[in-house]
Amino acid sequence: EKTRFKGRTIDLTEYVSTHKDDFVIKPNDEYGGKGVYLGKETDSTQWEKVIKDALSGELYVVQELVKIPRQKFPTLTNGKLTWVDMVVDMDPYTFGAVTEGALTRLSASSLANVTAGGGTTPTFVIREKEKKKKVISIARTPKSGTKARPKSAQRSKLKRKK
Repeated sequence: EKTRFKGRTIDLTEYVSTHKDDFVIKPNDEYGGKGVYLGKETDSTQWEKVIKDALSGELYVVQELVKIPRQKFPTLTNGKLTWVDMVVDMDPYTFGAVTEGALTRLSASSLANVTAGGGTTPTFVIREKEKKKKVISIARTPKSGTKARPKSAQRSKLKRKK
């Protein structure tokens, strides 16, 4: 059917078919990464079959593909430490307007779902400690023959002279 996408009216089926690298198609009622097809990782023949299946009556969702950041992480494989390029999927938990924590999933494949081969990892928030400013006060030596006064008294005397 026709729909609006990026400010224009498009035929959804035709557009998704010709712009496969920009979309993900997945069953509406599945979990664990089952039946998820990333257009950029699916050949054209399979992509057309997925679209046909999606139009056959089962409920599917088509979503615009978003770029998920990748980062190298240390991995221990067979007793050897290696660095692996992984997808980082961070999902915050919010209650009302307050963020209480986050679930972070890592995966070497594009799907970060745990049952599709991804895994969870601890999330730490690191804040720099506030550096305390050192206050340096300069004590003035009174002129010979005068009494030392507290700084506040010295300041008020200076103000009166001006």
